[in-house]
Amino acid sequence: MTKSLPLLNRIRQIIWTAQFHRELSLVKRQRKYISLMDADNIGILYDASEEKNYHVVYNFVRTLIEQQKKVKALGYVNETIIPHYCHPRLSFDYFTLKDLNWYKKPVGHFVKDFVSNEFDMVINLDVNNLNQLTYITGISAARFKVGRFNDGNKDSFDLMIDLKDPTNIEILLKEINHYLTILRPPDTGPVRVKVPEVKEDSLLF
Repeated sequence: MTKSLPLLNRIRQIIWTAQFHRELSLVKRQRKYISLMDADNIGILYDASEEKNYHVVYNFVRTLIEQQKKVKALGYVNETIIPHYCHPRLSFDYFTLKDLNWYKKPVGHFVKDFVSNEFDMVINLDVNNLNQLTYITGISAARFKVGRFNDGNKDSFDLMIDLKDPTNIEILLKEINHYLTILRPPDTGPVRVKVPEVKEDSLLF
């Protein structure tokens, strides 16, 4: 049984990849660069399996709401139950292992609602390149999609932040906030921004 598990995982990944690229090819959206200041409707994706991530995203969402923006944060929990720190709030939804099909595609109703929402912008704060969050970003109807750079994500993002330390959600959020304020990318093709080393004591959030 244990010998068959790696084979099953490879089969799942092959099917996931094929299905993902098929759905990517069917996505219809009005791609448009928009600054964070001008975005009225913002979607945020993140790994809610770690409590630190939840608090970083909560503070960011609160800041955006104070700026009169409509925000929906969707967190993925790599468990079958939602942890205690993920308090139910109007702007926060979650999906868990129970919301994945057999080859790990997200299928829960919160996922479907998020994907169909024509956000001005989707910000993916996942630092671990999780398939579940990459999938949602890719097939989202959002006009502009932002996240961490990864070679395999070029078809899913419009702006990618290439960090020297790619595992720190606070640094990723700081740089996304910075470049969404100053950068004016072209209308076509993904833009990759390579960021020098960032000191943690300079974080904004």
